[in-house]
Amino acid sequence: MDYGAQRQSLDQISDRMFGGALRVWNETTSDSNLDRAKAALLQACDATTNLYHIDMDTNSPLAYRLEQVNSGFDLRWGNSYLLGDYPDRRYTEDISVPGYIAANTESRPNYAKIRAKIEMPQFKKSGEIIFERLILPYLAADEKRQSLALSRALLIVDDISVPQSIALSARERQCLLQLMNGQSAKRISADLGIAQKTVEHCIERLKGKLGANNVAQAVANAMLTSTDTTLALPTVLTGAALSPRERQCLGLLASGRSWRQAAMELGISPKTVEKHVEALKLKYGARNATELVALGIATAVHVAG
Repeated sequence: MDYGAQRQSLDQISDRMFGGALRVWNETTSDSNLDRAKAALLQACDATTNLYHIDMDTNSPLAYRLEQVNSGFDLRWGNSYLLGDYPDRRYTEDISVPGYIAANTESRPNYAKIRAKIEMPQFKKSGEIIFERLILPYLAADEKRQSLALSRALLIVDDISVPQSIALSARERQCLLQLMNGQSAKRISADLGIAQKTVEHCIERLKGKLGANNVAQAVANAMLTSTDTTLALPTVLTGAALSPRERQCLGLLASGRSWRQAAMELGISPKTVEKHVEALKLKYGARNATELVALGIATAVHVAG
């Protein structure tokens, strides 16, 4: 997964929390109401959402001061900092700055879907994230500009160390596509007219090439890193909102965790993880965890551009 940001039309916002944030902004566009707006947005934040207060009273975007009001995930920075102080200059210049400049100059909300790196200190590792960001600009009577910004994680996975170009055979592509669509080795064997043992060997090769612990992670890594246009994403039919815990479980499944491992990392029981996974399967219409991961990633990738 590489860095990237795609601006979205405000008309594309269907999520209740972000829609509510737009309503708050429409009612509080003056800087004099910023504290009231901040309180309303803070109350609406869930466990996977960050809220920032940005002081934009300068001609240099790198001198914008950001204060993190609510922390749902860690993008390698502290609670207060200048935009130019952020150590990842590529992220700052390619992702952060253009959004804030657009919101500042246009005096209207800026909504985007973004891919970036993320630190996960509780697990002592780093990861990759797809998230949505909404910047709400505020203008005071003295022309001083500030903004509030909401960022919410759609999908967080472990860092993916897969070669940029993976050579897959025609058979491996066939098996991978079938796996993405929730097919078992037995069904793939019947559909392709080959021995089930051959399919199982093919799946093992895929896991090795894609650096995956299991089939779900192999599918996730392929979808998030491959530039192979023959690996078409599944059709996404669901528009169902996911809870913070469901998003966490989906990310851990895509990172190759078993239910027991996911439970240990989240500090909940395996039975609770199982309930969340079953709820996710119902929302996506998935037959198994592998198809669930494929559909979940397709949803995030489609909205992230």
